[in-house]
Amino acid sequence: MFITAGLLNMLLKHFGTTQAEISEILTGLKYDYAILQNPTSLIDANILGVYLEHIVKKTGNTRIGLETGFLLPFVLTGSFFNIYNQSKTVREIFENENPFDPAINNIYAFETKEDENNFSLEISLDSQFKQSYPVASQQWIEMQCGFFLQYAYSFTGRFLHPIRVYSMYEKEGTKDKLEEYLGCPVIFNHDKLILIFNKSVLDLPIVTGNKEMLAIFEDYMNEIQMHESGQNNSLSRTVRRYLMHSLSNSSLSLKDVAEKFNMSERNIQRKLKAEGTSYQKILNDLRMELSKKYFKERIPLP
Repeated sequence: MFITAGLLNMLLKHFGTTQAEISEILTGLKYDYAILQNPTSLIDANILGVYLEHIVKKTGNTRIGLETGFLLPFVLTGSFFNIYNQSKTVREIFENENPFDPAINNIYAFETKEDENNFSLEISLDSQFKQSYPVASQQWIEMQCGFFLQYAYSFTGRFLHPIRVYSMYEKEGTKDKLEEYLGCPVIFNHDKLILIFNKSVLDLPIVTGNKEMLAIFEDYMNEIQMHESGQNNSLSRTVRRYLMHSLSNSSLSLKDVAEKFNMSERNIQRKLKAEGTSYQKILNDLRMELSKKYFKERIPLP
């Protein structure tokens, strides 16, 4: 099993992992930090397993994978895909033999199905990885929910919501976080993760790739370089990415967002102020940006 070094580096940057911290994990698996230098290199998936279990233990957050799936900027890679993609509709994307590049990792596999009314995406984990890293497995497969919905947004310019979801895990609390994040009924204790959509999503047109996104990608790569050089991560960028995938929710108060980041309202405002912005400014700017995008591309607002 493998993942690419670039994918792991995105996670390292997101979680604020220091070189010393990841080096200790790599040394325990008899690897050197140098294997992470080439983003296209294939590295042992055991590194991801040990790392994710370390992150859960460190944070005490057993659903951090689900949350991270909506925060990592995979919407960017989907937009780059659109620049070169020749598909006209969502259906045409899935009719390709490999709609998403399988070279990024082989820990999971997915299969699509459709019936008279529904389209479903079934995601299953490698049995060896699931057995060796049960905690990391839940983080990784729940992370795919956010990744896929980000890709869907970049393909269609719309926030698509499943009508029903099947989870491999037991329900936690009165309202599980999967129900909260996806906003639909969830059936638990299934053998696969399945996202079910109305079949009409297959006929949605693909939004033409926007080359202006390359500048955004360059900016994000600069963020990674800042992280690797020991500089602080930008909370404002992280908040913005979270809000980008939450605009369809009725509740976007500062209190709700602060709780998502395990911070007090006062603390998150203080840190944003230090970065020269505020929660309300980020939210207003994002709404304005998306409104202009919808108007320009004549995409119905969600």
